[in-house]
Amino acid sequence: MSSDRDFDRNKIIRKKLKAFPSDSIKGLVFDIDAFNADYPEDMFINANELVLNFTMEGPEDTLWEGKKYKGSFNFPRGFPMAPPTVKFKENLYHPNVYARGEVCISILHAGHDSSNYESDNVRWSPIHTPSSIMASIMLIFDKPNINSPANVDASIMFQHNPTALRKLINGEMTRDEAMTETQKIRGKSDIYYSENEDEGEGGNENEDYDSDDN
Repeated sequence: MSSDRDFDRNKIIRKKLKAFPSDSIKGLVFDIDAFNADYPEDMFINANELVLNFTMEGPEDTLWEGKKYKGSFNFPRGFPMAPPTVKFKENLYHPNVYARGEVCISILHAGHDSSNYESDNVRWSPIHTPSSIMASIMLIFDKPNINSPANVDASIMFQHNPTALRKLINGEMTRDEAMTETQKIRGKSDIYYSENEDEGEGGNENEDYDSDDN
């Protein structure tokens, strides 16, 4: 039996996608045909989330330039009142992307931030679209949020040794090699290795990490 809520959720997503200019973000392609085939409007969606795949290119003049990344929008049953999650399907070493690929940005955080780190007007609102979300993601490639990182290692490298981070992104160094080189430049022995990061808002809190240490 069909659910009005599921039907409306599909329709809302399609409406938001139709409003997306195909040339608004260079190198970004949504797999809309597959989405439409997998989730026809007249079909009951017996799943907790709808998945829309995309491919994007690392923005020009950033450390990620020239790389291609595949990812997905995962729309929950509560969408659009609840935000989607955005996940990359391969390793993307970035200060605001968790080790498992989930993007951590304010626009994808729901509700009120009890810590008052983020104001309500920068967090999730039902008016947001895949376009506005991807625009925000593109911004963090140019200016990562190093004050609240999801990947502490990447944040440290971005600040102190971007050359090593670029080599890591290109597969020319392992993470351990890149962090060892960064440690030499930074001159500290307390660099945090974030292999077992916990995902959550505000990134990974760590007493050894000092974002103001330059």
